[in-house]
Amino acid sequence: MKKIFSMALCCLLIYMNTITVFAAPAWDGTLTSETAVVIDGKSGQIIYEKNAHQKMYPASTTKILTGLLAVEQGNMSDNITYSHDAVYGIERGSSHASISVGEVLTLEQSMYALSIESANDAAAGIGEYLEQKTGKSLSTLMNERAVEAGAMNSNFVNPHGLPDDNHYTTAYDLAMIAKECIKYEKFREIFDAVPDFAT
Repeated sequence: MKKIFSMALCCLLIYMNTITVFAAPAWDGTLTSETAVVIDGKSGQIIYEKNAHQKMYPASTTKILTGLLAVEQGNMSDNITYSHDAVYGIERGSSHASISVGEVLTLEQSMYALSIESANDAAAGIGEYLEQKTGKSLSTLMNERAVEAGAMNSNFVNPHGLPDDNHYTTAYDLAMIAKECIKYEKFREIFDAVPDFAT
């Protein structure tokens, strides 16, 4: 999933199981993903859609919402002390940044681990940090912010996207969330620079 966010946010071209950049010279015009949407990054107008409102499992694209909340609610210089649950509460063998129990990283360092490594341990630590900072459950924070962004058919229950029957979204909803993300310079910096047209 490395660089998945860069591709998704640069084009606001979001597929539920596949993310493709249409500029690739070998692309033959065939769209193989089950769902897709292309929107205008400023207006939110839909340019193209394919089953854009069909509920799907978002996997690591969940992390764009986790990142959005961190940028909006957090302070990048705040420290996160990684708990046993954050480190070992993730699915064995899933992507991680080899963070140790008791290790202290800043929120900014944790965000880079989230972006570059698609690190589930970093996502869990950021989730715990956001709960402590706001006094709300992470799922409440995520779902409230998703609705505020324009999501209509989503339910988020964790910060990383590891499998859960109650964790789902749509291509359209992810596009609306991504549209909010690219408003923030820090988000664009950490998730590998969306081009200038997004500002």
